[in-house]
Amino acid sequence: MHGTHAQGDRDDLDHAAHAVASDASPAAAGAEQGATTTATAAAPGLASVSPSAARPMVQRLQHAAGNRATTHLVVVSRQSVEEEPAGPGSLGQAPTEAGPAQLPQAPTTAGGAGAGAATGAPARPMLRRGSVGSSVNDLQTRLNERGAQPPLAVDGIFGPLTDAAVRAFQTQQGLAVDGIVGPLTWGALDAGPGPEPEPEPEPEPEPEADPLEGICTIEGHGSSDAAVAQARVQAIELYGGIAAENRTRMEADPITIDVIPHDQKLTELAPYAHLAGTRTFDGRLWDDVRGIQTEVNGVRRVAIAEEDLVSVPGTAAGYGPGFLAAHEGGHGLQASALTPEQVTQLTALHAARLTTSGPITQTTPAGPATDIWLDPAWYSAANKEEYFANSVAAYHGHPYSTDEATVAKYTRAWLETNDAGMFTLLEQVYQSGGTP
Repeated sequence: MHGTHAQGDRDDLDHAAHAVASDASPAAAGAEQGATTTATAAAPGLASVSPSAARPMVQRLQHAAGNRATTHLVVVSRQSVEEEPAGPGSLGQAPTEAGPAQLPQAPTTAGGAGAGAATGAPARPMLRRGSVGSSVNDLQTRLNERGAQPPLAVDGIFGPLTDAAVRAFQTQQGLAVDGIVGPLTWGALDAGPGPEPEPEPEPEPEPEADPLEGICTIEGHGSSDAAVAQARVQAIELYGGIAAENRTRMEADPITIDVIPHDQKLTELAPYAHLAGTRTFDGRLWDDVRGIQTEVNGVRRVAIAEEDLVSVPGTAAGYGPGFLAAHEGGHGLQASALTPEQVTQLTALHAARLTTSGPITQTTPAGPATDIWLDPAWYSAANKEEYFANSVAAYHGHPYSTDEATVAKYTRAWLETNDAGMFTLLEQVYQSGGTP
């Protein structure tokens, strides 16, 4: 019953206010803005009095400020009582340009002021979604500095993106995630991003595997570093990319490459001293030979002259570029790495080719019979070992001489077209392309 009576009084006040407004003259309407200020000063407590007590006050305000200003004040007063939301900023403080005023921060020392007074910095406004103004610009700038994603447009409007960035920052800082920028959130923003974290140490790169590990070593015997390095380059070309089955066989029978210094004979190197004064199968003295593949005391060895690896002033190379290393290394590949099946295949290829051409000697005239062999034809036809070694040199593009016709023969293309069987065999050996 009491509540119904109070509601009736409130309704009577509404009717009175609207009646006063409907009676306002045009002249009074023109003075509304200034009169409202006067009315506000004259009746600061209008919203808090009962409806019956408010009627005399309304009449007095009408005389002082005019009907329209008084009506405006009544409406504003009702809104402040009935419509203002609860929560921060609704405690009777005047709103700022950026939204509701901030509650003062608790003193940090006995009898002291808040953080703003302690540091000399101005009080920071409490901001939330819907706030606008320069303080929101500052907030957006600071959030961008702290890595807001996506970066915010600094437009002074606290919209949904700014709200999301605030909540993300509060989560990151371990603060209450409410989207309201109060003293704690401002303090975290003012503290800056903190020291940069120590960068993670770069992991040590894995050492590159040596493609010759376990299958080939090189000894210089006093030759130049450049010659030893070139011997390694060609050894990698010859052995580094062979098929897994062939590599396994070579690991069981590894090769040592000896570089013969340009000013020494082959037989002056200890591993080959036992050959002094003896001759090759074609009648040459081993003392004068500049390349060999043999086995010494259970070790498979390949020797290559320094001048055939690099340019040596005053000493001419005996063959085309890279040929000697490829040829003698090819002998080592056959002896160490070929499977029994591949050796059988090689034997058959050589015999079939020799059947096609007939016997080839140093005196066989050039023609169809010699054309099917790599130069020099008589040497390639001599046995399956020389046939294979010259074919390995051709597969890697290292010609026997610099003669134009010979250079044209020592290619993979020539092998594929003119000796398809040998080309297929070498493709099996070099399944990974011939290089590691």
